Amino acid sequence: MRRVQGGVRLRQRMRMRPLIGHFGITWVRKHGLNRLSVISFLAFPRLPPSITVRKATITTSTRCLLFALGWAEVEEAAMPRNSELNPESSPAARFGYEVRKRRNQVHISQEELGRRIGYTGAMVSMVEIGKRLPSADFARKCDEVLELDGAMLRVWEMCRSDGAQQWFLPWLEIEQTATTLHTWEHSLVPGLLQSPDYAKALFLGVPGMHRAMIDNAVTSRIERQAIFDRERPPMMWAVLDEVVLMRPVGGPAVMQGQLQHLLTIADHPYITLQIVPLGVGCTAGLGGAFVLAHAHGHDLGYLETTYNGVVTAVPENVKQLQIRYDAIRAHALPHDASHNLIKEWVQKWMT
Repeated sequence: MRRVQGGVRLRQRMRMRPLIGHFGITWVRKHGLNRLSVISFLAFPRLPPSITVRKATITTSTRCLLFALGWAEVEEAAMPRNSELNPESSPAARFGYEVRKRRNQVHISQEELGRRIGYTGAMVSMVEIGKRLPSADFARKCDEVLELDGAMLRVWEMCRSDGAQQWFLPWLEIEQTATTLHTWEHSLVPGLLQSPDYAKALFLGVPGMHRAMIDNAVTSRIERQAIFDRERPPMMWAVLDEVVLMRPVGGPAVMQGQLQHLLTIADHPYITLQIVPLGVGCTAGLGGAFVLAHAHGHDLGYLETTYNGVVTAVPENVKQLQIRYDAIRAHALPHDASHNLIKEWVQKWMT
């Protein structure tokens, strides 16, 4: 059966009796399938070669009748397949991709999802093909109906910020649902531990980011830290190179505030912060930063490059990252000694 752009092709099966064919046509016309093509009533007892209708006009009961009669086959072709959508093309495309993926997982139609969340099926369609980034209410109701524990709202918040961070969204969802996080950073304070001023200074250094984009990006980054305010936050082990404390991101005042923020965070019962002193020299972590997470019963890894990030669930890859993390952490100072080293750098940035 050929796909038909913008519609659904209902193709006849040849072994049909005229009475059934006439009944099928009459019933379909009565129930709103009014975009019929190539219908020749003079052709009975032959059935029409084909009927082309808009997908949105076909109800579940109509499909059931047509299949029961053996009179037609229904094939969806109005919407691009998931593989044809590019979630990296825009924030709206990323959000639409996630909505469609979640909807398909529970096997409901666009019309049904729209009915349950109080929107039209056409609106759901527009969202899923990336034509429109909806309101927070749309995302929140998707979470409620699909039982996603706030996942769609978090995606919406990231999509609202800027297009440059769309590649980060898969990891964001993992981070938000993780039970443990192991972070290694050799050059910058990790996003989950950054102060607003430090985050802003980092974004100011990104070419092409205007003030509104920077403000939204900072807000989104700080909002990620809300995972530690939950009733059951993830356990986080963060290992930082001492260079992170030394690099003058934003200037002395910003660095002083950031390190004070680290001292406060270090007292959180779910966060362990350790520093690898500069005197260690070469470590297994100089090749780049990475994060390990345990979420939904799986171990995953995340590596960030200059232009995007890579999430891996390949067991061998994750195992290699775990070995590397253990080797790095073996050089780190204990918690109290790390705390004291951060205090020393606070004093240095004050002078």
